[in-house]
Amino acid sequence: MTKQEPRIGGLEKGNSWLWKFARWLSIRRFGKVITPLKVVYSRKPALIPISGLIDYVREKKLRLDQDLRFLALVRASQVNQCSFCHDLVTAQAIRAKLGTEKFAHLLDWRTSPAFTHREKALLAAVDDLVEHTICPTESFRNCGNSFPMRRWWRSFGCAPAKPIST
Repeated sequence: MTKQEPRIGGLEKGNSWLWKFARWLSIRRFGKVITPLKVVYSRKPALIPISGLIDYVREKKLRLDQDLRFLALVRASQVNQCSFCHDLVTAQAIRAKLGTEKFAHLLDWRTSPAFTHREKALLAAVDDLVEHTICPTESFRNCGNSFPMRRWWRSFGCAPAKPIST
């Protein structure tokens, strides 16, 4: 993945106490002030709590194994062609001491023997959601077979394109 430069420059200092707190958290968590904080949140600090809530839910409330979560996030960043997200999630996976060997095979995940059926079902759903914002019936059915809680998929916007006959 090639490095992308932000289209607009970042601000090193924000005026809001919320921005200053988020800056401190970023340095504590990632070792530096991450680019979105400088580019987006320094201009619109009211978005910081929303982003924090999304991170909290993603980190603490999802009922998905951590390795599968990182696999899905890296794949979504590949499909979206966001090198920043890709680097950030990969660094988080390394920090969590998870194996990142599979990340190298993500471009050909459909044919790679490195992935289990369960991982392929998840990656198919990620591709469908990112590319089409809908989860076709086949991906939904595969996820239902691979993951015990279909409501997990529904809660994150993955509903079948057509009703599924049981």
